[in-house]
Amino acid sequence: LGYCESTECRRRILLAYFGEEHRGACSGCDNCNEPVSKRLATVEVQQALSAVYRTGQRFGVGHLIDVLIGRDTERVRQWRHGELAVFGVGKMRKEQEWSSIFRQLIASGLLTVDVSGFGSLKLTDACRPVLKGEQDIYLRDDLKLSAERSKVRKARGLKIERSRVGG
Repeated sequence: LGYCESTECRRRILLAYFGEEHRGACSGCDNCNEPVSKRLATVEVQQALSAVYRTGQRFGVGHLIDVLIGRDTERVRQWRHGELAVFGVGKMRKEQEWSSIFRQLIASGLLTVDVSGFGSLKLTDACRPVLKGEQDIYLRDDLKLSAERSKVRKARGLKIERSRVGG
């Protein structure tokens, strides 16, 4: 999903996965030929990266989202993550938005997934300039599209309900 949501050249992402480098646009993928709408997301990215760091790089996306949104779960209490500076700083975003942010950060190489660590997220060296405020990050701007999809789904659901009751 992170690959699908990426705003970068897909060829560059694939080559980087295999340890190769590609500079510039490939002129052959959808992101190069028809760039997607992006939004400045440096603050949210810094919040997400800080949550990974402050929780000890030992947790997966679900727990990190709980911390960012400010959910008072048993696990948050157990690890005393409610006392962290990042607890609740991301409550203005929905869980799906945070999931998308984390996927895009993994796809862009700012985070890695520790498979042997049960899916915990780890910071990469590439995230340092972002955390220090030396580099801005732009992420895919699908918020409006997601809202439109929700409206379409609700409308379709309403039509289905009406047809079942003979409307």
